[in-house]
Amino acid sequence: MSAPGGQSLLADILDHLGRLLRRELDLITAEFRAALGRAGVALGLLALAVALALTGFNALVGAATAGLVALGLDPGWAGLIVGLVLVAVAWALGRKALGDLDRLNLVPRRSRDNLRRDAETIKETLK
Repeated sequence: MSAPGGQSLLADILDHLGRLLRRELDLITAEFRAALGRAGVALGLLALAVALALTGFNALVGAATAGLVALGLDPGWAGLIVGLVLVAVAWALGRKALGDLDRLNLVPRRSRDNLRRDAETIKETLK
């Protein structure tokens, strides 16, 4: 077996390794919390897009349809045109929000990179 000094060194290495892993886990947790916060903002934008689309349908469909009818369009065609325009706007807002969600990076890259560096350092130290 190893000499007492070797056991002490091994205990110190294991202690440092434990503290290092705890710090890395803390970093991973912080990165996930930040990413989830950004996801919450994007989901809020998506909810706002839906609310605006519904409000737009309720508030503008009648007035816009009446305006097109006043210009001489048949009421059915006027309603169809207004509805399609509002759906297109809602679709664009929804795509923006979904695009923001897709661009979110939920992988804790800094933690992953740090763990790789730590593993390399440990390998080099143990050689």
